[in-house]
Amino acid sequence: MKNEFWSFVKFGKADNANNFNRINQSYAALPVKSKDFWRFLIPQSDFMGESVDNLEIVLLNNKNETEFVVGKVRRQYCEDYCEFKIIVNSLPDGITHRQFGLTRSNGQIVLGTFKDDNTNLKAYIDGIVKLYESYGFAPVSCYVEGAIITVRVFNSPQFSLIDEQLTVGIGSVTEKNENFPSFQKRFIQSLTIPAVDQYDLVVKQLFEGNIITLQGQRHVVKTGDTLLSVKKALLNGADRLTVPAGATVSLLLENGKTIQDNSIKPRVVANYISNSSGQDKYLISVQSDFEPGNIITVTADSKAPISYTVVSGDTQANIESNFNTTSGYYSVNAGVVPVVSVAFGTQEFNNSSAPNVYLTNKIAIAATNVDRYGIYIGDDVSEGNIFTLQDKTYIAQAGDKSSDIASYFGQSSTYFTFDVPTGTQVACYSLPGNKWGSGNIADVRIIQQPTNRKSQHIVAEVNFPDLPSKQFQLALRNKNFQQIIAVGNFVSPTFDSNGSLMVEYSDTGKVFSYEYYEDGLTQIIRLPLFLNYPTQFVQETKTVLLNGGFERTETSINENQSLSVTGKPSSFHRAMSLALKHSFLNISGERYYHEGDWTTNQSVSGIDLFSGNGMLKRYYSEKNNRKLYLLTGSLSNGFSKILLQSDVFGFRLLVKTDNFVRVLSEELIIPANEYKLEFYTGADDVKLDVYEDGSLLRTLLIRSKSKSLINGFIRFYSGKEYQIVATRTVITVITTEQLSLNELGGSAIEYNCEKVEILPTVGGIEGFGYTD
Repeated sequence: MKNEFWSFVKFGKADNANNFNRINQSYAALPVKSKDFWRFLIPQSDFMGESVDNLEIVLLNNKNETEFVVGKVRRQYCEDYCEFKIIVNSLPDGITHRQFGLTRSNGQIVLGTFKDDNTNLKAYIDGIVKLYESYGFAPVSCYVEGAIITVRVFNSPQFSLIDEQLTVGIGSVTEKNENFPSFQKRFIQSLTIPAVDQYDLVVKQLFEGNIITLQGQRHVVKTGDTLLSVKKALLNGADRLTVPAGATVSLLLENGKTIQDNSIKPRVVANYISNSSGQDKYLISVQSDFEPGNIITVTADSKAPISYTVVSGDTQANIESNFNTTSGYYSVNAGVVPVVSVAFGTQEFNNSSAPNVYLTNKIAIAATNVDRYGIYIGDDVSEGNIFTLQDKTYIAQAGDKSSDIASYFGQSSTYFTFDVPTGTQVACYSLPGNKWGSGNIADVRIIQQPTNRKSQHIVAEVNFPDLPSKQFQLALRNKNFQQIIAVGNFVSPTFDSNGSLMVEYSDTGKVFSYEYYEDGLTQIIRLPLFLNYPTQFVQETKTVLLNGGFERTETSINENQSLSVTGKPSSFHRAMSLALKHSFLNISGERYYHEGDWTTNQSVSGIDLFSGNGMLKRYYSEKNNRKLYLLTGSLSNGFSKILLQSDVFGFRLLVKTDNFVRVLSEELIIPANEYKLEFYTGADDVKLDVYEDGSLLRTLLIRSKSKSLINGFIRFYSGKEYQIVATRTVITVITTEQLSLNELGGSAIEYNCEKVEILPTVGGIEGFGYTD
């Protein structure tokens, strides 16, 4: 089922005859005011295959001529970086050294190696952030929430990390082991190795009980044997069979026998008969069926036990005669009771299936002259020690002993001989190797692998100039060839203060078919809407007293405003119903929450024009009589209250000290102290006003797509209430030619007759690590 894209602005293909009949009348004409800034999403399908980098937004007049270039289209900024998350599961214990590095599949270490044994969580995480953000080959920015670090790595000509799987490893180790591993060689003699023949042994099929005899090496197949284990047993662990040249190879295959458990166990009893001369006489009697392999045992005090295994051809009398050996009875001392036990036992059967084992691939190896060396491995082995013998190298693992090193080189002893062609140099040596290994990897885990989010929705940004009073049409133009690619909605300048509203809305992720993958991305557009005066909506509960009176228990008062429009096509109302249901909704500078439906009624019968209306709640308007006692008297006792009022989507503010970090969402009560403020912005520049008990204390300007720190500290005093108000703005008061980035920190300038500061981004990185 097609997921249709509903929006206020739509572009359609311009026909080849340049007869711009305009876009389908199903999309509404929109009002615009001089200096308006619009931002909206466009599906890539509207671009008719054109590259985003080649397009610009223009206004066409009624002669289909470009009169104004008003905007650009761009990809969402999230396409310029990859993002991953790591978590610090536990801190170093202060005893065992810990470090880690993030590693690509090819072994390359990404963003460096972090080495720190700090046992303070904040200091440990700050160290990781400092390492990553100082990376020299690509802009990097980090955001910390508790023990989780979100890392953004922006693409650069020298570095790219897009949708790659990373692992946590030991990273780069510069410290070497301090032990003295020994891997020594000693020349023994030169000799001639006689000519030999070699064969591959193929073990293809086996059955329990099969017997294979190879060169006198006999093996009986038993339960648990595998094809490989039998092959190793016959070859004594070698890979191939080696015999003197021309020798006859003996391979004997026998079906053998198989052993099966019996299913029948006879009933055998000892019946008392009589007493004679101080001896009790018993008759051992077999009273049920039996089969070969049954084991019958009779024991009694002061008498040797008698055990008999039934064989094929046995009769009942024959079996009983093995026990009734004294004049036809089993005799014991008076008062002694014999004990009879019977076991099922087993039987052997001849196998009907032969093993499938054979020799193949004979290779004749001529006699060779070799030098024989004795190789010795010392006992001093530590993790990371390196042992090399010719072209084979082994790095010792945690817990390895010298016997483990020998095993890697195919030897069962720490002293063995090693042959090489006469005159060949033998490389046999050991190195201390890296001091830190797998046992020293920090307890850090990747909880989100690097991802690069690519959106099918392109961002259009339009800055309208002063416009004459006439109708225009939005269009997409190839700026290289000055060719109109697609035409969009009509726009008409309006000079009336009523009848149009700036509507801004946003969410995170994919919502209502919109893809908001860029941090802080909002859609903002002027729409032909009417917003009525606020009305109060009261909800209350009461308790009826015994005397007939009333006691008010809970009352809440909200301000509601009705939003309406007339005479717009159904496409407008579809887009309107989606816009109002976004989690962030701002209309003409006020935050709102839409409740209920956006209802429509047809304006003119038979024509696709409808009126619509909906009810809005003002976001910060609720007043209530709920009694809050918590901390009401604490502000005068060493605490400050901070309130954040923000209508800027994607804006985040952190209040920090060396051992304290809190995200300020709406309200925060903290100990009076000096604090750092750290800011993260999305798609818009932000103007920040800081008030102390209602008086303006400080004004800050923060660039879009950035991470910024306030210069120095800001002190929050005991018993004071601070309000921080964040509003969207456009920073155009200064250029890099007038003042360098480093000079911006702490500098004061005039902005709308106010003294303000422009904050530099951390490390000079623009755009949360992005440079436009």
